[in-house]
Amino acid sequence: MNEQRKFHRVRMTETCSLSYQSTLYHGQLDNISLNGAVVSFTEPVSVPVGAICLLTVYLKETAPLRLNIEVIHSNNAMIGMRFVPLDEAGQHQLVDLVQRFSTEPEKLASELDILKWQIANYLRAS
Repeated sequence: MNEQRKFHRVRMTETCSLSYQSTLYHGQLDNISLNGAVVSFTEPVSVPVGAICLLTVYLKETAPLRLNIEVIHSNNAMIGMRFVPLDEAGQHQLVDLVQRFSTEPEKLASELDILKWQIANYLRAS
């Protein structure tokens, strides 16, 4: 699965919660990228692949990061997710977070350039 990733992952162990319908699951962020994340849970999580949820990451230095996500894979104790379109403030907060913890700043800069190019092409096409 690692070969399919377009963005490098940054290891983190922040606490987080996942809200799906009327249920709130508490977990721990395992890793995050500019495109998605993996979260582990201590109790079983019943969220189907394709579900849109709200992920809240509780950061020590700043306000919580709230991200809309789509579940890509789930195995009851771990969920892999991709971020669905973020507002501008969420995008900046995510980029700042990944920059702070990345051990590969050159790779991150390249990924940011790719994202800017994709957004520009999307806006031209709409």
